[in-house]
Amino acid sequence: KLVSPRPHSLRPMGRGGRVVVLGNVSPADVAVSPGLLIGRRLRIQGSGSATLDEVRQSLALISAGIVRPQIDRIMPFPEAARAHEILEARQVDGRIILSGW
Repeated sequence: KLVSPRPHSLRPMGRGGRVVVLGNVSPADVAVSPGLLIGRRLRIQGSGSATLDEVRQSLALISAGIVRPQIDRIMPFPEAARAHEILEARQVDGRIILSGW
């Protein structure tokens, strides 16, 4: 079993894809199909903090449209406390973006 916040997060992965698990993940076990890992030759790895160069590379991939971040919602900065409540309650599917700060 793999610890992952979303059991369906591997389904959209293409052949040879890599899934990086980071951030505040749920402690619950999630079943993963070995056939999906083997058939698509997927790699799963954990990540701590990124270097500045890795952040730059990631932003370049997003800018080029190669990688699409999963954004749950965009909230105004004055609602940051509410955004944290939503995150802590695990009521998101992706990230919350704070705007206007």
